[in-house]
Amino acid sequence: MLTLNLKILPISWIISTFIGKEVISCQKIKKFSCITTKKKKNLNFILAKENKKIVGILGYLKDSKFSKIKNKSIIWTSLLKASNSYPGLGLKLVSKLIKKFPANNIGCNGNNTDSDKLFKLLGFNTFVLNQYYLINPNIKKFKLITHPKIKKSMIDRKKYLKGPILKKLRIKNYYSYLEKKYFKYKNANFFLTKYHKNKFYNYSIVYIEERKKIKCIFVFRIVKKKKSRAARIVDYAGNLKNFKEEIYAFYRILIENKCEYLDFFINYNLPCHKNGLKLNMNDKKVVIPNYFEPFIRKNILIRSGILKNTKNHFVCKGDGDLERPNV
Repeated sequence: MLTLNLKILPISWIISTFIGKEVISCQKIKKFSCITTKKKKNLNFILAKENKKIVGILGYLKDSKFSKIKNKSIIWTSLLKASNSYPGLGLKLVSKLIKKFPANNIGCNGNNTDSDKLFKLLGFNTFVLNQYYLINPNIKKFKLITHPKIKKSMIDRKKYLKGPILKKLRIKNYYSYLEKKYFKYKNANFFLTKYHKNKFYNYSIVYIEERKKIKCIFVFRIVKKKKSRAARIVDYAGNLKNFKEEIYAFYRILIENKCEYLDFFINYNLPCHKNGLKLNMNDKKVVIPNYFEPFIRKNILIRSGILKNTKNHFVCKGDGDLERPNV
């Protein structure tokens, strides 16, 4: 019979104590412990033990920490490792998480091929995020990407200059302006708490208005490498059915920040035609880098999954703990 014990331990102790290989691993394990960290309890772990020895670990993050929405918020899996000596342990760890939070949806982001199979076995709807991108026609020589030459005529400069005015999201002025049906899972409080107070990166949180309502909120950051720049849209909430205004806003960010490219990972099929927005097909002709720490000039897939299908909730690069330093 499984038992659940609540303990408080520092992350450094957990990482230094447990050394194992990546998931797929327990018929023998009978004891599980739920551990929270000391620092504001922002990261949680489920540990599998045998004779006081840690043989498996699953980290998880709660979106409710940022949004203050409890039952409808998603819980994201994080670090998932298990000893190879216990086949099936990875499945048991994730199953334990699902049983622990029956009212919440469970998500995974940044899976490797092995963990992706594990989540499928547990009934997750798994997918690869689409990587959309825009290229700056004013850049003559690309230092970050590999891409065929583009024509300047593909961008209507007058349209993007006349596009929506981007406004910075502030605590005082958002409550009464949200289009609620598009912000059930990620509200303004979520974006402000998760990104404005981020200790690792400098994010810009902006929104677009439509008929005195906030149509969408999105988060981006500028990365610098090889004396060049890229604009990365890391999170989004809003109405994706009419995405024209957002593309003009993306162009404004791209051109004004003198970036080579702008990219946007999301599990949604956006319109790609005359507006210049393109979908990375992950072939050799086009390379849109995803890794910057260290920088790798290569197309990198982001494998994700959601246990329960939810309307108006979209998975982005920033979901879970994927948007974190790797060095």
